[in-house]
Amino acid sequence: MILALLRRKLNVLLPTDSRTLLKTPSQISVDGLPLHNSSARQLWPILMKVEELPEAPVMLVGTYCGYTKPDNIEQYLRPLVTEINELHERGLMFGDKMVHTKLCMFITDSPARCFVNATIIFVGKHSCLKCSCVGVHEANKKQF
Repeated sequence: MILALLRRKLNVLLPTDSRTLLKTPSQISVDGLPLHNSSARQLWPILMKVEELPEAPVMLVGTYCGYTKPDNIEQYLRPLVTEINELHERGLMFGDKMVHTKLCMFITDSPARCFVNATIIFVGKHSCLKCSCVGVHEANKKQF
């Protein structure tokens, strides 16, 4: 919205998407989902999209399956962190093309973001990740 406002008000040539502006080369997505309604079994995939290769599909780079979310965030994400560090050093070979990678963002919903960051649930009193203010509960809403 800010890019659109700047383009319109200042008549500046800017991209329409912030990822283009920031030259975001790769994104990681993490979230849990139930496998089906009749079971408590969940799947927690880790998906990766390399923005520099638009022809490349979204890739499954890790997964966890169980009756609850992963117990230990370290065990869940350590293989990903190790591999991302290796890819950052040596690059990613996609077909016959070598792409140098740089992780720029994780994409999660609020509950998964709290899980990945090992922080209090997103509706908690101290759950704002951008500041140190304490939330106030008013009219069935958490306000910061």
